[in-house]
Amino acid sequence: MKREWTTWCGLLVLFLLLGYYFYNARPGAAIWLVLDAAALGFLLLEVKLNGWELAKKMVPVGAFLMLFDFAFENAGSVLGYWFSSKSALPLGYVPAEIVFLTFVGGIAWAMYLPKKFDLKFTVADIALFATFGALGEWVLMQNGLMTYYNGWTSAYAFVSYALTWVLLHVVRYKFVKEPAI
Repeated sequence: MKREWTTWCGLLVLFLLLGYYFYNARPGAAIWLVLDAAALGFLLLEVKLNGWELAKKMVPVGAFLMLFDFAFENAGSVLGYWFSSKSALPLGYVPAEIVFLTFVGGIAWAMYLPKKFDLKFTVADIALFATFGALGEWVLMQNGLMTYYNGWTSAYAFVSYALTWVLLHVVRYKFVKEPAI
């Protein structure tokens, strides 16, 4: 099995375990810190496997995801579709913990992808992150950390995550090249 598929399976297991824990234990606002720790762990694993040189090269992907998510989440809140709460430091309508998560997680995510575009892997990756992004928001709602309004649903969240991940794959493969090491 190729390394990226092994990591994909590891992410699937991680997301299942986190979802199970968050749903059953109901840790409340501690979820934000657990998610940040998971993203940092993912980055450290990818750095161990791929080195700091690749991590530095993928910073623009993490920055893109962070800025895109920040704008999208703020716009959705201003337009009255959702609201996130109980952050240690809200930045506009976005928890600072999510800003950290998208930056660090975005770098790690870009590092775990195959060096060359692979359609089958891309479809599996988009399905993984769209599914668990939407389920993750549902779990946030169960813990009182997020609320949907004005007809926004988990189905819309799924589509939003899927389109975001399509865009991320374009950014990663069209605009950010791997270093020749």
